[in-house]
Amino acid sequence: MEAISTQTADGGCGDFDYTITRTFSISDRCGNTFDHIQTITVIDETPPVISCPADITVLCDVPDPDATGYATATDNCDPNVTLRFTDVVLEGDCNNFCVIERTWEAVDACGNSSTCIQIVTKTSAGLIEEALSVDLDNDGISDPIVLGFSHHTLTLTSDATDCIVDFLPSALGPPRAIPSDNVILDPSSCAIGNIELNAEGKITNPLLEEAILLAVNMRLNSSLGDTPLSSMDCEDMPLVLHFLGRNTNPTINDLADLGNKALSGILGPALMTGLRSTMACVNQVEDICGVQSPFREEDNDNGKFGIRIASAPEEVKLFPNPAGDLINVDISGFEISKTMLSLYRIDGQLLETRRLHDFSAANQRFDTKKYANGLYWVEIRLKTGERFGAKFIISHP
Repeated sequence: MEAISTQTADGGCGDFDYTITRTFSISDRCGNTFDHIQTITVIDETPPVISCPADITVLCDVPDPDATGYATATDNCDPNVTLRFTDVVLEGDCNNFCVIERTWEAVDACGNSSTCIQIVTKTSAGLIEEALSVDLDNDGISDPIVLGFSHHTLTLTSDATDCIVDFLPSALGPPRAIPSDNVILDPSSCAIGNIELNAEGKITNPLLEEAILLAVNMRLNSSLGDTPLSSMDCEDMPLVLHFLGRNTNPTINDLADLGNKALSGILGPALMTGLRSTMACVNQVEDICGVQSPFREEDNDNGKFGIRIASAPEEVKLFPNPAGDLINVDISGFEISKTMLSLYRIDGQLLETRRLHDFSAANQRFDTKKYANGLYWVEIRLKTGERFGAKFIISHP
């Protein structure tokens, strides 16, 4: 008997999906022979069995599998199943809160695959609660955060954490004063007086959002308020410094005070946008979760504060541009491990975020047929904290 096998013994699909050809020869004494060929076909078409880690909530941590758990998988043929995952942000912007649907996929050498889903919730609620619980005057009672002045105030007590997480990030709207009222947020219902919320329960005043975050940051970092504004590299800082007076060397305390004046209607609308952007810049540098971001101003003409928009073609390549039903993102020039790839509208609204890993493809694709015509940008945030991006146009016929 002679046997010929196509099995490759290299761990690839040919190691588990192959044929064996056996030739049986019979001869009599007169030299007559007869051959019979038997073909044995081995087929691997059974997907691996996969098991997801439990759903988990993490405080501020980047939702890396080292912290949230890895899926496990076994296969009837391949002992070295490949595990990978993709993330889709279901809710939130992943700055202070987000819910991530993590789809784990197990793939064997022959491409048979199976999936399972893990829900990862990232929140800074614990730190916001810590900030709201600070006892400033040492009387044993938590001191609330009060925003605004006079008859335009919003008071956030120590039990308002869940409401604040629900309110943020703010929805699209102009920076403006809060309505004339002295509102104490009701934590049982998250009632916030006449302050406008959209249908999803998000505040529509971006100035109020930045004032809340700045107040929380200043509670968590007691020395932050004394930081000179001149040391912060923010796009609209010259306008704010001019208003406060450069020669007085104003600090972040002065910026917070100016924000409260704006919320109370003391300042006119001309300063609102620049004030909001400066507060946003400070809040991004002094992230609640302690992530320091290296902000740069070059090529930054898109209104996204501190984000470097790539001008070199080898950085972030987008095609086709203008895009129709999809946009391809070539990020082969970056180290992909533990990076975040995000799609934004030009006004700053986050649309999609996905987390990339060693095994992620260097060419990513976003489905753009669901978005309206207009200007958008893609941003990649490296594990070092550096951010790079590029703008593109969506144009549907």
